[in-house]
Amino acid sequence: MAFFLVCALSACAGVGKEVKVKSGTDCQQVAGSWQATEEIMPLDCPISNRTEQYQYVIIQDGCKLTIKDVNRGVSYNGIIKDNIVSWKGNFREEMGFVTLDEMALTLGADRNSMGGYCAWTFRGPNDCTGKTRMTLKRVK
Repeated sequence: MAFFLVCALSACAGVGKEVKVKSGTDCQQVAGSWQATEEIMPLDCPISNRTEQYQYVIIQDGCKLTIKDVNRGVSYNGIIKDNIVSWKGNFREEMGFVTLDEMALTLGADRNSMGGYCAWTFRGPNDCTGKTRMTLKRVK
């Protein structure tokens, strides 16, 4: 079940909170291709922990982001505020949907890496929850 994987780039941050987004070039630049390692940790699902690799492309307009999940062929809207990259989303997976409940990735000092955690919920024949630890490296 590959539905636990896309927290990093399809996730949610600041759920229920209003976030003011800067305009112009005041934001860290994160546009480009990113390779993700996702450590998937189901909490109450009938599957085991596992690690998977994914590719994302981030398009940036000021502080607003469009995150393209290359593996799934879907896109998500997000933001960068200070050194935190976040986004919201859900996607169809197998016989249900994954909702990314919380997610924020901290941009590394080198500006070529980021990482963090995502909480997710799967709704389908076997509803369950879990978290994913994301580590991303910019692809040059």
